[in-house]
Amino acid sequence: MFEILACQFIFAAEESPSNTTIYYVVKRSRFWVAIALTIRYVELKS
Repeated sequence: MFEILACQFIFAAEESPSNTTIYYVVKRSRFWVAIALTIRYVELKS
């Protein structure tokens, strides 16, 4: 669930170059990708 939301957030940012702040943050840190991968890892381990 969170994984999908994170991916949708990233795709939305990449498709909206006018929103440069979100675009920059997502491109620089990939924060939501890290969260999604962490959640996925925990789900697989449990």
